[in-house]
Amino acid sequence: MAHLSHENIIKLIGFVENLQEGKAWIVLAWEPNGNVSEFLATGEWEIPERLSLIKDTFAGIKYLHTRQPPICHGDLKSLNILVSASYRAIITDFGSARVVKETEDRQEEGDRAPDATGASATEESVERAEIAVVVSGNRLTLTGPAWSLRWAAPEVASGEQQSLASDIWAMGWVCWEIMTNKVPFPELNAEGSIVLKVIQGEVPATHEDTLLSQIIRLCSLMTDCWVFDPQNRPEIARCYNEVFWMVNNPLVHPDND
Repeated sequence: MAHLSHENIIKLIGFVENLQEGKAWIVLAWEPNGNVSEFLATGEWEIPERLSLIKDTFAGIKYLHTRQPPICHGDLKSLNILVSASYRAIITDFGSARVVKETEDRQEEGDRAPDATGASATEESVERAEIAVVVSGNRLTLTGPAWSLRWAAPEVASGEQQSLASDIWAMGWVCWEIMTNKVPFPELNAEGSIVLKVIQGEVPATHEDTLLSQIIRLCSLMTDCWVFDPQNRPEIARCYNEVFWMVNNPLVHPDND
């Protein structure tokens, strides 16, 4: 992660490892507007501002997915996307990130690739990264599970490894969160009920949302991100290009779509 450099990727401050306990702590920068969920709750943000945050997030993921070898973030959600003082989206929390082997070619494999920090991470040596959240001044040490259930792709909830395609699925939910201010399945609290929804690939009807229905092209992109078969989901370049067009083309806005 120390080698990552992009305006939409958080900067690494430091890394602490406890070999005896098998734990690691990543210390990352914090942004003044908090995460996307917190930021959107501060005001009535219009479609252009929301689309800009989506574009920035896709730009950061494009940087990760098009590296050689590619990097899978593994835990994309609004809580892991910060908003800078200049209202730019910045992807954070790389506790579940991993380098994708060239031979995977967007397919799942059983063995674990080196993690995004460059360290070797096999199933024998590291079962799961445990990250702890500590906020101090303008710094943040992040924690969380290997992945977050509500945003997980069906194949990940079924036990398969995170992949570039599962990042794309999660980005469909990130678009949903940014446009609606709602998390996935807000009506559910029981883990079993959420798992069932995820494994069945249940997603919202985007065209029924008041704000989203004004942006048909974004609705279509989200639907493509939520295709059940991971191999049929769009690659990141197409996703980014679609949203870039929406941001820069005035015809995408309400009453002109």
